[in-house]
Amino acid sequence: QLLPWELTSPAALEVGSDSARDADLLAYAGVVVRRNAVCRDAVAVARTRAEELAAEATRRATARGADAGDASAGFHFADASQRGPFRLDLRLGGALEAPPFDLPLDAIWPQVRAALGEDAVLRRRGLVVGLPGASDQAYHADAPRVPPEVWAEHESATRTQPAHSLVVFLPLCDLNEANGPTAFLPGSHQRWTSDALEAEADAPGS
Repeated sequence: QLLPWELTSPAALEVGSDSARDADLLAYAGVVVRRNAVCRDAVAVARTRAEELAAEATRRATARGADAGDASAGFHFADASQRGPFRLDLRLGGALEAPPFDLPLDAIWPQVRAALGEDAVLRRRGLVVGLPGASDQAYHADAPRVPPEVWAEHESATRTQPAHSLVVFLPLCDLNEANGPTAFLPGSHQRWTSDALEAEADAPGS
């Protein structure tokens, strides 16, 4: 069961000042919108560096005979890999902890801590770059669910698991229909919904 249509717009999912309401909305919808969390100048600098790193990874791949547009071959380095035609996943480790990627995320921490607790920590930063010519991605989860058998060890009888992780998506460019923006399915984090989506994806002819 996805959310009512009126709760699927960015405006309806926007959070900011009411941490209790924000936490309830995040638990219900599985996704919220926080506008202006990082200043545009800092985002612009990060985007420039991201483009440089993507170009560098593409050059290294080409030098080794790989083609960024050929997903059948692909390439996988320790710090960069291909996720599909013209789409790169840069796992830069310490490089993402340093300027310009050490963007101040103070604005989103109230929502993070309200959902995960005061002991929440940042575990990983990643950089996904979609180059011109990249194909559409299918709906997918960026963070896997905890396996039921693991959750059973905690003696939880609830159908919906409490949040154990959050993915913060920070676009480094304006999102519009022309550049193929990331889309979210509010409510798809609920177990019965994700089970139904997986079954539909596995059905013959889907």
